[in-house]
Amino acid sequence: MTQVAALVLLAVPCETFAYNRSFQLAVYDSTLHAVTVPTFDASTGSVVDGSVVLSVGFESSTSGEFSVVSKGRGAGGCGDAATYRLHGQIVELVEARHYECQVTVIVDPSEWPVVYRSS
Repeated sequence: MTQVAALVLLAVPCETFAYNRSFQLAVYDSTLHAVTVPTFDASTGSVVDGSVVLSVGFESSTSGEFSVVSKGRGAGGCGDAATYRLHGQIVELVEARHYECQVTVIVDPSEWPVVYRSS
């Protein structure tokens, strides 16, 4: 759960697959009322489908931001990764990374090439 000012972003697990899960995102006010579904900006890339995020899990090391990784195969080492920022009820893409799967190479998502970075 990531909190920004008086809003809380909650990721509700929906489905579990072999090595990824889908999460429905919802925005609550600070009293956990008035549920809304956040809107993603136009540059979200392949990690997001509407307001459902496909990911191994959520990490939040910076207030108002969360990161997701969508594995391209069970062993990991390839796929899509993104960091988002909750700005009001808009989810903005901060950074996107992508790495094609290779037969024997396992690369940590932090080393995948950056394909988008907000200014």
